[in-house]
Amino acid sequence: MVINPFKSASSMKAKTPIIVSLVGESSCGKTYSALRLATGLTNNPREIFLIDTENRGAMYADIFGDYQVANVADYAMSVNRPTHRPQNYIELIDIAKANGAKVLIIDSLSDPWAGDGGCVSWAATLKEKYESTHNGRQAGISVWALPKASYAELMNKICNSSMNIIFTFRTKEIVDVQKNEYGKTVVKEEKKTEIVRESGNKYNITWELYLDGNSKRISKIGKTFEGGDWIFKVGELLTEEHAKRMLEWQNATKESVIKAGRLAKDRKAWFDSLNPAEKRLATQFANEIKQEQTITEENL
Repeated sequence: MVINPFKSASSMKAKTPIIVSLVGESSCGKTYSALRLATGLTNNPREIFLIDTENRGAMYADIFGDYQVANVADYAMSVNRPTHRPQNYIELIDIAKANGAKVLIIDSLSDPWAGDGGCVSWAATLKEKYESTHNGRQAGISVWALPKASYAELMNKICNSSMNIIFTFRTKEIVDVQKNEYGKTVVKEEKKTEIVRESGNKYNITWELYLDGNSKRISKIGKTFEGGDWIFKVGELLTEEHAKRMLEWQNATKESVIKAGRLAKDRKAWFDSLNPAEKRLATQFANEIKQEQTITEENL
């Protein structure tokens, strides 16, 4: 007999991990904001694990308690591997999970791509090795095959994890150099920024939030999950309250809303008490909550 592997999507939603990307320039508050979100996702600081690439991961211990920190450089040295090889991060994720992590912070995920020993320098090393052993013949794009495959494995590990994960990306300014009509090289006044990560890769994340370098507030929402657009607003400082809203969104399922609605003695008061994700479900499945009555914000 073949066991049916399919399950109700609604019942599985609460088990879907939250994956948040925080993007911004150095010193824009990414680490602090990540720890605030993590604190809101679990009441126990010892369930928060932080993979630290800048040797600053423990600086907020007086504020957020005894969360767990692993320094990437120290780990890489212990396994005799270049510092920011993606494999180091893959193994640290597994170690965190095995030791009871409920929320994992990776600060920063720019480093396995562009840090010392990361994919960019790894490809450069392979290129140099190829050209030195082939009489200077120029290496092709094949030198990127192994680094990109390793980075893809890391991203798959993150996106398929059962833990809630918050990771950060740095941005950098790009100088736009062009030639004017007289053939003179000029620098355009308009500043451009780019995220330090694999170009063009779209990750399977729940939310992507950009932080302003001066105010530390949300400056842009790059991605939001369907039904979760009420959780974050541009101009807000990230707090534990945002994490609680994420959990409310995660736990809002068809079954839980229908059950609560059927038990409610005052359906209007019950509907008014729901968060936006629950209200959407209550409206969608109104007929299942009570036949012949449609629950909407207008008629309640």
